[in-house]
Amino acid sequence: MQPSINLNDQIICKKIQQGDDIAYDAFFKKYYPALVLFLRKRVQCMDTAKDLAQEVFIRLWHHRETLNPNYSLKSYMYRIAVNLTIDEQRQRFARRRCQDSYSATTHAFSSPSITLNELYEEINSTLSELPKNYQMTFILSRFESFQNQEIAESLGVSVKTVEGRITKALKLLQKNLEITDHSRVA
Repeated sequence: MQPSINLNDQIICKKIQQGDDIAYDAFFKKYYPALVLFLRKRVQCMDTAKDLAQEVFIRLWHHRETLNPNYSLKSYMYRIAVNLTIDEQRQRFARRRCQDSYSATTHAFSSPSITLNELYEEINSTLSELPKNYQMTFILSRFESFQNQEIAESLGVSVKTVEGRITKALKLLQKNLEITDHSRVA
């Protein structure tokens, strides 16, 4: 069932479809303030709401030739707004995750208590505690970027064995590096 269409909006839609910028301007002036308020409720930021509202009208203009005057241009405009809001929230969530990850990484490595050379020495020292076959597996995996399957074939062991060796090496590194970091902070 089609929503009832205001005849005036239907005429404006046809004119916009034909590229009439005066009709587009009239539609913009009629709906922009309400659209900004609609978006403001969803994104909690007036600047973002204004940016999204402008993007809605840009998309309307770019897709004007595909508009159907028999359908509500206003509904189409709000559908674009909702989709842009969803996209913006996804992007905000992704940015926040990246920032959190970056902050955690930066915090972990920003301690002036250990230098890069000391970290390198600690890794080498820890790796030397491992049996030779574990060392080789870990070096091929982490420093030479071999896939587990490639390592298994070259060493003549199963992929599960490779995974177990890497896990043991990582646990030992984690344990030793935590002890080193705590001893330097104290």
